[in-house]
Amino acid sequence: MNFKYPFSAIGHHLEDEVFDILKDANKTMKTYTQGYYQEKFEKEFSEKFQLPFTLAISNAASGLDLIANDLEIKSGDEIICPAHTYCASAYPFLKSGASIVWCDIDPKTWLPSKDHYLSKVTKNTKAIIVVHLYGVPSDVYEIYSELRSRNIKIIEDCAQAIGAKYDNKPVGFFSDYSVFSFQSHKNISTLGEGGMISVGNSESYEKIKKQRHNGHTKYLIHEDKYWKPAMSDVRKIYNEIYPSNYCMNEFQSIVGSYLINKVDKIIKNRESKWKLASDFFKNNEKILMQDIPHKSSSSFHLLPLRINVINSNIDQIFKDMCTNGIQCAKQYQPLYRYHLFDNDSKDLEDKKLLPNTDLFYDQMISLPFHENLVKDDLKYILQTLLNVVNNIK
Repeated sequence: MNFKYPFSAIGHHLEDEVFDILKDANKTMKTYTQGYYQEKFEKEFSEKFQLPFTLAISNAASGLDLIANDLEIKSGDEIICPAHTYCASAYPFLKSGASIVWCDIDPKTWLPSKDHYLSKVTKNTKAIIVVHLYGVPSDVYEIYSELRSRNIKIIEDCAQAIGAKYDNKPVGFFSDYSVFSFQSHKNISTLGEGGMISVGNSESYEKIKKQRHNGHTKYLIHEDKYWKPAMSDVRKIYNEIYPSNYCMNEFQSIVGSYLINKVDKIIKNRESKWKLASDFFKNNEKILMQDIPHKSSSSFHLLPLRINVINSNIDQIFKDMCTNGIQCAKQYQPLYRYHLFDNDSKDLEDKKLLPNTDLFYDQMISLPFHENLVKDDLKYILQTLLNVVNNIK
């Protein structure tokens, strides 16, 4: 079906000058991977977002794999994760043998609160996954000290929240590990895929850096003869885990550096559109927008809405929006409704575990929202939704 307003898979269309920069760089490059531009991008990212140690990676999911490796998860370890998030927030830890403990979300922010996390903590809790979903920072920072006193690691999934802040500090600043995504749909993208992880201590950073690139470790026995016995050794960085290859290439790194200088402008553009929608639905009891917690500033990645009507009417709303040429999305199914996380159940569509998570998902709709969407078109989309919802009986 062709839509006049599709749910775009591209969050930011690259400017023509980017490709001129890539062509010029190609003339002098010494390698297409693991080179100068990757280190440059990592340094710029670290400085921009006040992060201690950063590593460019192939995508955010691979970054979470690397973080899961560094946790060295043992049988019985539990990872607390919101069920309302993208599947990659959780499955790297499932692969590593952890038990995933789902936590609910706040009915207004659509993110877990501190109480939701604390209610799930046990003596077996290894880490919590704090997801800043839709670009909005979670406000659980005030329990970080308590979690650390219990030796619980804090992982921030900032995949959708580049540039978002809590208490005027960029997301990822407070955590033990954080991960960012540059996938095609994100506010900035390094040619469709890519990511960055931040690590809070130098020991983990050095391990993850080696793990990222095939476990390569320099030989030191013949420092004057780099070729003996080989260019580098290949080792297990962690006792029970084999190495990986999750590198970002040089062209992606150049694009990343280019976009870092534009990210504030990109977010400001998105914010103006988000505020347009906020004003449009102000005091509307049927169409509810996400609350941004106190002290938080969003990156305005997406435009999700909760339609406060009978759940069975949601399909009709989607159909009516399609009739008007508008492709909306349904994001993110509670993870316990996927067979990946519950392979024993045959029918998971109506599985109910967490009241706020289930209600929000069953009533949610996500509108087209990207940088190239002009405000007049957004007004048409908003007005159409309003008309459709008001006509639901």
